[in-house]
Amino acid sequence: MLNVSSPKLFSPTPIIHFKPERCTCPDCHIKLKVQKTLPDKKIATLAVGDLIAHETVYYCEKCGRIFHSRELRSLIPEKCNFGFDVIVFIGKSLFLRCRNYQEILLELKQKNVTISISEIGVLSKKFVVYLSLLHKLVQRKTRRYMNMNGGYILHLDGTCEGGSPHLISVLDGISEIVLGNAKLPSENSDDLIPFLERIKKAYGVPVAVVSDMGKGIALAIKKVFKNVAAFICHYHFLKDLGKDLFGDENDIIRNRLKKHGIQAVLKRRARQVEERIADTNTLVDGFVSGIESEKIPSNCLLNNVPPIAAYTLIKWALDGKKQGNGFGFPFDQPYLIFYQRLTELNSILFQLIEIKLQGDRKENRIYVTI
Repeated sequence: MLNVSSPKLFSPTPIIHFKPERCTCPDCHIKLKVQKTLPDKKIATLAVGDLIAHETVYYCEKCGRIFHSRELRSLIPEKCNFGFDVIVFIGKSLFLRCRNYQEILLELKQKNVTISISEIGVLSKKFVVYLSLLHKLVQRKTRRYMNMNGGYILHLDGTCEGGSPHLISVLDGISEIVLGNAKLPSENSDDLIPFLERIKKAYGVPVAVVSDMGKGIALAIKKVFKNVAAFICHYHFLKDLGKDLFGDENDIIRNRLKKHGIQAVLKRRARQVEERIADTNTLVDGFVSGIESEKIPSNCLLNNVPPIAAYTLIKWALDGKKQGNGFGFPFDQPYLIFYQRLTELNSILFQLIEIKLQGDRKENRIYVTI
């Protein structure tokens, strides 16, 4: 397949003509007439990139009905310059691929879509609105689908940051379809009951309900879903239990690391070593992949080995604080892993100091500085 991008296909910006698909009025059965030709409008779609839309509008002389191009309306929302596919691309990039606005802008530029950072922000909000409207539009289909599975298990949870409103979300534990969410002032039963009533009206009574151990949530569930089995979420139960069992030890490790400022020291050492190996970046990746197998890349000069090894070990130790699956403590224990890597780093450094690659121990001074 030829690797040809849309910017190379169209230069200058193409002009595409749009007109209504029908020529007669469906009600009056008379031939439509041209009402006007709209001013050229610059739009953009992923399929073509930037283009100029030239639209002709028809009308019925008898009933006065106006006819626009359905094709154009299927490409872009009314009073918008960017196609639905661009909006979906921005939404998926932002929420699924975790790209920031600048990265999205550069990706769209490669697709010949000219857009600003501020417009990306606006379209990302439109994406959420459209998705919400679509979600409500298919509620009946979702309910039928869950009924085919024997019903649904309602999982309910809330989260908040600081003094911000609580984001309450519910999903079906069987299909894992998100059923709804809302921002509420609190997790008190008075705030939750109206929200749960809407869920009940839309999807019916669940087979069971799963939630955390909050009193407000428990009261709301008991009020709205009477005689429905309610279970404590295993995740929340184990998280609470884990804090009781390991919380003190985790605090001790965190406070000791903070007291000695080890992370800051290692980051400073890494920056210093990085300056020495600026021209050997390709070799660092080889060391990262071979640190456990103890294999040194064949294209590495011996005098480069100590600084590259030191930098790789420091980065490996620091990455210990990023380990985990995103579930938080006690399921993820970054402080413990960081400490374990520090002890292993200390042991490895003592071994490296004794190695004389070129017969001179002075070449290993960099290990001592760590």
